[in-house]
Amino acid sequence: KWYEEPHCSKFSRLNKKYSSLPEMENKTNINITPDESLNQFIPVETVEVFGHEIAVALKKNASSWLHYNLAAIYWRIKGDGSKAVDCIKRAVQYVPREYQDIPLHNLAGILHQARHSREAALMLHSAIETAPNQGIHYLAIGNVYAALGDYNKSVTYYDKFLEIKPGQKDVVANKH
Repeated sequence: KWYEEPHCSKFSRLNKKYSSLPEMENKTNINITPDESLNQFIPVETVEVFGHEIAVALKKNASSWLHYNLAAIYWRIKGDGSKAVDCIKRAVQYVPREYQDIPLHNLAGILHQARHSREAALMLHSAIETAPNQGIHYLAIGNVYAALGDYNKSVTYYDKFLEIKPGQKDVVANKH
């Protein structure tokens, strides 16, 4: 069976505002390794079926931020950072303001994996501004700051995560 892949540029054009996010300029090569840990989130039997279903959905609705976000996850699993970023830019373009933190968090994950951790932190700060009660953003930015060697900042964000999600022992272990 032949499966179509979700090449996001086939479905819509980026507005000038979103074609180059300031944090992304001079980042033409986003090198990432395949992220198989994301496989656990796919609701179908294979990554190929997942990609195909996303492509079919984007053909029907080329302004679905949710499907562009899923397409970025597909490309992260495949290990193609540039295609993942291409999709996530479209998710950011179409997402309603109240859900903007979701594609920004996904973009931060791509950037952090590609060793652009400072840019990842900027994306996570934007995600936190949009959704300050979502603990996962504080956990992620704590991890980014730990990777950057800024342990004081990382502990501050881990503490904020624990305020929102008390009793998360794995984060407490990361703190020390």
